[in-house]
Amino acid sequence: MKTIVHTTISPCDNERRIFHEAETGVAAGYRVVILALKTPDVPKEETRRGFCIQRLWIPFWRGGPLKFLLFNLRLFIRLLFTKFDLLHCHDLWVLPASALAARLRSRKLVYDAHEYYAGLEIFLHKRLSRTVWLWTQKLLISRVDALIAINTHQLKLYQQDFPQLKQGWVLHNFPRKSQSTEADPPPFEQRQNCAVFQGIFKPGRGLLSLLAAAEHLEDEEEIWLIGFGELEPIIQKQLSDHSRRSHIRLLGKLPLEDIPHYTRSARAGLVLFEPTSINYRYASPNKFFEYVHAGTPLVASRIPPFEAFNQQFEVALLVDPNNPMEISRAIRTLLRDAQVWTRLHQQCMQARNVWNWEQQEKQLQIIYQQLSL
Repeated sequence: MKTIVHTTISPCDNERRIFHEAETGVAAGYRVVILALKTPDVPKEETRRGFCIQRLWIPFWRGGPLKFLLFNLRLFIRLLFTKFDLLHCHDLWVLPASALAARLRSRKLVYDAHEYYAGLEIFLHKRLSRTVWLWTQKLLISRVDALIAINTHQLKLYQQDFPQLKQGWVLHNFPRKSQSTEADPPPFEQRQNCAVFQGIFKPGRGLLSLLAAAEHLEDEEEIWLIGFGELEPIIQKQLSDHSRRSHIRLLGKLPLEDIPHYTRSARAGLVLFEPTSINYRYASPNKFFEYVHAGTPLVASRIPPFEAFNQQFEVALLVDPNNPMEISRAIRTLLRDAQVWTRLHQQCMQARNVWNWEQQEKQLQIIYQQLSL
């Protein structure tokens, strides 16, 4: 039995994309191992759905340059003594160890780029890190046998940067259809009169515009904020204003198993990425598709990936994420207008028959086959 090894610097406790790809490998008859980061809250080794996760412990696991240096060193040593036929590398952060090991072992290498790293927001403030990492990527890209991007826009950016790429593919991180069709989503009348934001409270996600938009909602119309992050103190401070507090519920961080209930209960989902960087401009966040699979119409940013998806199936009202009045109008439309809501809801139900992992995994199987695995 041939072996696929996935590498990641994540603890891999809740990585849908990696888990989906691992499950696809198992279903195709491969032995699948994930090499990940050991942190105190996860076991050193576990088996899930037919694949094995082995976690490597290092000092400085919390972060900083030593985390990346030590993990790549530890990962490289492990790969030298691990049987594998193909190496599936997730993110730039483990490309050094993965590319070198694949080269020394004469094995194929898949580079799964979860981001467009040259456009990362954090690199706007860390110039030295940006220079080091992008130089590393440029140096090692010739060792990559196939690059996978999260959407067509990011793949084009990689192909422009690296014309020498051997193969370029797109794998969307869609939910499984089988997990979203267990029960029919509730209709307009049975939903809460609210719009829900789920995710990290950080700059670039439209949160401050959303708070301003809340001032224009009517009685009993609410925005639910689920998540945590650096903007939480600012949100709490702004909620001291009564005109906002009456329309916003800050629910904070909730257990993962509770999130689908809120996704299905709301009349609208909010995904308001601001195009403050190339990466945000061409983002394809998981939440967008989770709302679609829940039959929940969206208020989403007018950015190229969302525009492209919305041309295929009209699942969202697209807005300027920096315009509170436009956001407020779109939210009010979905909370009040059952006819518009139902039209978008029906589009969501059609879209999830196409935007699902069962369709995407066919692409992954082709990638593996073309690499003679």
